[in-house]
Amino acid sequence: MKSSRFLPILAAMLMLVFFASCEKDEINNTVETTIPTATTTTVSSPVAARLATNGAQAQSSSSTGGLQIECISIDFPFDFDVDGVIYTINSVDDLDTLFSSVVTPNTVSLDFVYPLNVTLEDGSGAVVADGNELSVLVSACVPSSGWGTGQFPAFFFDAAPCLSLSYPVMLEDLDGNPVSAVDEPEFINLLAANPNLTFVFPLSVVDSAGTVISVADEQVLFDMLAMCACPGTGSGHGGNPNELSFFLGEGCFDYNYPINLVDFDGNTITVADENEFSVAILNGEFANFEYSFTVTLESDGSQVVINDENDFTDVFMACFGGPTYGVNAFSFISSTLVDSCYDLVYPFDIDVNGTITTITNATEAQAFANGQQLGYVVFPLDVTQAGQLVTLVDAQAYHDMVSACFGPGTGLVTGTLFIAAGLTWSNCYTLVYPFSITNLDGTVSVISDEVEARSYLDAQMEGDVQFPVDVTQVATGATVTLVDEFALFDLLDDCQ
Repeated sequence: MKSSRFLPILAAMLMLVFFASCEKDEINNTVETTIPTATTTTVSSPVAARLATNGAQAQSSSSTGGLQIECISIDFPFDFDVDGVIYTINSVDDLDTLFSSVVTPNTVSLDFVYPLNVTLEDGSGAVVADGNELSVLVSACVPSSGWGTGQFPAFFFDAAPCLSLSYPVMLEDLDGNPVSAVDEPEFINLLAANPNLTFVFPLSVVDSAGTVISVADEQVLFDMLAMCACPGTGSGHGGNPNELSFFLGEGCFDYNYPINLVDFDGNTITVADENEFSVAILNGEFANFEYSFTVTLESDGSQVVINDENDFTDVFMACFGGPTYGVNAFSFISSTLVDSCYDLVYPFDIDVNGTITTITNATEAQAFANGQQLGYVVFPLDVTQAGQLVTLVDAQAYHDMVSACFGPGTGLVTGTLFIAAGLTWSNCYTLVYPFSITNLDGTVSVISDEVEARSYLDAQMEGDVQFPVDVTQVATGATVTLVDEFALFDLLDDCQ
């Protein structure tokens, strides 16, 4: 996630007590570049200490104009201070030569000489005033590796209108050793010094309303952060727009990289692997695919060509034995109970894990809706609108019809469906009050108790539940925080 501002953190005061000359020394490039294994340096910025300990070549990369550290580049030339002596650095080799020939186990202080001119990930320039600002920039870079491993590479995020960390934060290093950050400055310094830390779950974050949310795993955190960067992305592919990890295809297929993406300005972005795709999503650069491309199914290794959005959703749904581009049967039936967009025409079929159930009348439809089964309606099927028979050939036709009735954004979890499920499927979950619903007219209904919930149903109002929302799982008695619609569907699926 990109940060366009420097966050206020405690300034580190460099206590340089020495009488060495401060005149600039040029580096003798003939010295061998053996990196010392350890130093006793007591004063340095975390980024400078990391480079000195591990070597500039190992921790960064060369670019035409600067020293690349994560997603930022420190422009050449820059000056570096070792025990009060200033050295001019013109290349990565210069810096490694400095570390091998000048820095010793007895070095007391080393750091960049500030201010520094840097180039940010988007190509814009900035001036870094001190080591703290440099640490913030480096720690806020989305890591370029470690994705798709079942872990979440740690980075600093603090988007007050969206999501920020709640401290303390638990981390792990590459060896699985626990690392704790008690507050924001410590977290930033840890990441600036060590780019190979991962979050430990559950992890606490703070949403835009100031509510602390416990995040269960890496996929949920990925989706929450991705929605901060890419609001609205997803609906065009049949995926939940709150679940952008859907696009990575994990558990279903592998992309045959490289593939091309399209950003929000219409530019083409080529990604070489899952790491680059994940970074593009979290940086808010992914708006759509550039079709066509191929994927390899994990189940049998077969190749599938993806020519458009429907192909993408079809192959994903097929991985899990469900129908392609599906419409949830509960939503399909229950919508007729709370709105007047369409009426059911019998009989119609529902696919439940490959088993077809035929619904022949309203009683059977209501029984299915009450029965906690996760199924999808089978197309084509008929409905009536204003007394006219309408044949829906596929899920896209259904969603187009619903959007025409209520506008875009419907068809996920409406307030009426959420309330109806909580009151009717009470052996699965019960409602926790209060919760809010954003109505189609832009007003917000705050539901404070069961009386208000039933009144909302009786009024046949229509709107979207504001996630995250709490429910009580009947089987365990535990309060469960649902971060999005898919979390609700997962809970209903577990109740079967």
